[in-house]
Amino acid sequence: MVIALAVGGLYFFLNNLNTALRQEIQLMEDELAAPAVATQIAAVNAVSKQLQLLKRYDEGLTTIEAALKVDDRIAKATLDTIAAAIPETVTLTSLSITSSDLMLEATSTDLTANAELVRNFKDTGLFATVELLSATRSDAEGAEPDGRSIVIHATLQEVMPE
Repeated sequence: MVIALAVGGLYFFLNNLNTALRQEIQLMEDELAAPAVATQIAAVNAVSKQLQLLKRYDEGLTTIEAALKVDDRIAKATLDTIAAAIPETVTLTSLSITSSDLMLEATSTDLTANAELVRNFKDTGLFATVELLSATRSDAEGAEPDGRSIVIHATLQEVMPE
């Protein structure tokens, strides 16, 4: 009988505790559902989204910075060689280098120099391919009377030298 009384008392105590906890949980849920709290939660969520955007922006800047460092390494490793490959009678008008390609536009009055430029690029060892895309008479205002414009596309042999 004492055991039954103890079990009954324990049940009554735990039931009251359970009821009190349920009431407290309900009060907390009601408090969280209040408009003022909902507004604060929305503000916190907005700040959280902004922080995520800033984090992605920072990661993007880090990626861009790394890419620029890679491009700098490519340019520093190749510009001297490219400059040395350009004959004196060829005037460089445009040079564009990406991570894998080079586009060059130049003019010259010496047809031999244009061919020499293509051969020199091939001989540098920097390029997997060198293509003469066009060689035309230069009609630009102020151009030399026998001036020729050439456009060369070259694919870099090694994108990121160690």
